[in-house]
Amino acid sequence: MKPKTIMFIGWEFPPRGGGVGAYMANMARALIDAGHKALMVTGRMPGSPDEENDNGLVIYRVYDQAQRGKQDVIKRILDLAEKHDVDWIEGSDHLGECAGLLKMRSRPPVVIKVHGCSALGILRDSHILKAWQRPVILLSILRQWRTIFAEKYCIQRADLLLTPSWRMACEISRIQWNLTNSLSVVPNTISAKPFIDTTEADRPTILFVGRIDIGKGIQWLPSIMKNLRQKNVLLEIAGGDSYARGIGSLRSWLERKLAYEKIDVRFLGKVSQEHLSEAYQRAWVVILPSRWDNFPTIILEAMQHGKPVVSSPYGGMVEMLTGTRSRIALPDSPDFSRQIDAFLADADLRREAGLSMQEKLKAEFSSQKVVEKYIQAVTSGLSLH
Repeated sequence: MKPKTIMFIGWEFPPRGGGVGAYMANMARALIDAGHKALMVTGRMPGSPDEENDNGLVIYRVYDQAQRGKQDVIKRILDLAEKHDVDWIEGSDHLGECAGLLKMRSRPPVVIKVHGCSALGILRDSHILKAWQRPVILLSILRQWRTIFAEKYCIQRADLLLTPSWRMACEISRIQWNLTNSLSVVPNTISAKPFIDTTEADRPTILFVGRIDIGKGIQWLPSIMKNLRQKNVLLEIAGGDSYARGIGSLRSWLERKLAYEKIDVRFLGKVSQEHLSEAYQRAWVVILPSRWDNFPTIILEAMQHGKPVVSSPYGGMVEMLTGTRSRIALPDSPDFSRQIDAFLADADLRREAGLSMQEKLKAEFSSQKVVEKYIQAVTSGLSLH
């Protein structure tokens, strides 16, 4: 099959963003490694050039936050697509950046990969901690109606929908949105090259990676740590702060809760990939008590580093961990702490679970396997052979 040229569009491309941006960076690199071409159109970053070639990945930083989805940016995207003879454009449902592009008559096909957005009720509900927040959050949604409308439009009108998990595919099919497109499930990827140095910290260390957010299950961290039988445990939290309606800074809120329970915690903040890798290496176990997660890059990174995971059953995490020796438990139950304790108490179990995670990565989520699925799904879905 002739090599393809794919353009990605996303404001959250690293070093700015979170999971969506990490996916695009990993997928673009995987495509290039497989002999295809990839380019990235993203927002401007202070200190970064407007155009660069990063080991084969051509990056264009062409818009500011207020310009996302505007007509002049769309024109620039179409000019670049023509210049590079792009086969298709991939965007995300999150932020709805491709809504305006989808309305254009003359354009390449547009593929939307559904990662999770405010237009999806299940994701909105995961951010509600107290019942009184619901009307406040609904008011916030009304203020963001343009973005939410654009997100919904991207899902409804994309030439092809992709999603990394079957759980999200089920959620999309359940929504009565009169979809005009087909849907394929293609997992996300990350380099399957394992980290040989899996040195643990001397002290039992639990790692939580992600934005400090209610949807990520931070409200359960104090009770999870308090219920551990293992003592002298350090909790490391790698991720930036966020703000909840009626609560304010969630990092400050969580610091108070953990201090009250006398939990030893180290907030790492938003860290570079190098420092994040070091945090994974220190960890004895990685936890994801999320209320909802589609296909978290955190699990792929834990696999890459050969680390056991204890996660909630909500979203696509069960699919990712099936066949490994990592554990699933309800985050608001004592069983979540018991599963962590099992790993903290047994170095052999941690090692075996870590090896099973690396094997799952190589078997199902390696760059080569995911690129093959991706190219087949898109070319078939768009009838581009």
